[in-house]
Amino acid sequence: MNQSFERKLQLYLVGLLIVVTGLLTNFQFTKPLDIQLHDTYFVMRSFDLILLITLLLSSSYLLTLGLKRMIKSNNFLRVFMVLLLIVIGLGLITLVILLVIGFERMGNFSQFSFYYGLIVLFIGLGVFLIIRGIEMAKYN
Repeated sequence: MNQSFERKLQLYLVGLLIVVTGLLTNFQFTKPLDIQLHDTYFVMRSFDLILLITLLLSSSYLLTLGLKRMIKSNNFLRVFMVLLLIVIGLGLITLVILLVIGFERMGNFSQFSFYYGLIVLFIGLGVFLIIRGIEMAKYN
């Protein structure tokens, strides 16, 4: 297992955590996140938001790391996991692009600044899954 590549992936996920949390809270880490959906406000403290995003990113990292270790013995599983990770990553990126285009056509995209953080989160997660899938394809 290439330790330097794993370190780079870990640094990528930590950087993604910092940027996404900063975008979601407008880089005011003491300010809570207010999300209005219909008639209800959802308020999250910054600490809870960081824990939630950390849980999402670390679980995706650990899941793909476990899958990488499982594919040593089975070539069919290897091909299936590589294709699955790449398709999920491309699907996340495509979904985000389509949502951005749809929101922009409706005209209410710019009034919610937390959308930018979610865009970066899902595109970053999609890129991570694609990178992991390509790395698993090269893994012996």
